[in-house]
Amino acid sequence: MRRLIFFVLVEIFFLSGCVNLGPRVDVPSTTYTLDAQIPSPKKWGATSKILLVNPGQAAPGFKTDKIAYQQQDYVLKYYALHRWLAPPVSLIGSALAQNLSNTGAFKAVFDNPLYTGEVDAVISLALIRLQQDFSGDKSQVHLTLQCVIANPVTHKLLASRVFDQVVSAAPNPDGAAQAANLALAKLMPSLVDFVVQTVH
Repeated sequence: MRRLIFFVLVEIFFLSGCVNLGPRVDVPSTTYTLDAQIPSPKKWGATSKILLVNPGQAAPGFKTDKIAYQQQDYVLKYYALHRWLAPPVSLIGSALAQNLSNTGAFKAVFDNPLYTGEVDAVISLALIRLQQDFSGDKSQVHLTLQCVIANPVTHKLLASRVFDQVVSAAPNPDGAAQAANLALAKLMPSLVDFVVQTVH
């Protein structure tokens, strides 16, 4: 009986985590930025208009700062130790605001949702998809954005368009981040021209 009690106590001792099995090893995580600056932006005639870039929303599964990938239909997964600096739709909104400002077409471009001053147009982005796709025998990153432009006073829809870009990627999280930045760089000039042509 005493031996049984002894073994039960030893088992409880181990299960409680009181035994030091060695130092804990913390695996460092990697954080990526998502940005795209047009090297030589097209210069437009200056106006007195002010824009507000609202990052908007992301589709379910893409509201997180985790880097998403898909190996089979209908199953979305995330890399455990690799993340974006912030949710991608927020990073893309900041990049768009900077590129719009660089065109010289507007008096000011804000990307702060807390800005309460008067603006001439509100640009809202919706992230439909940003994932690494391993379907078939290749790896590629798929980026899909919707851009909606509205009048802030009347709330009238001025324009809306979906932008889509697919880029080949190395089959790992670093490849996913590099390809996502390349996809955004390819898509950004068309996105900027769409906004400027609509509001200018």
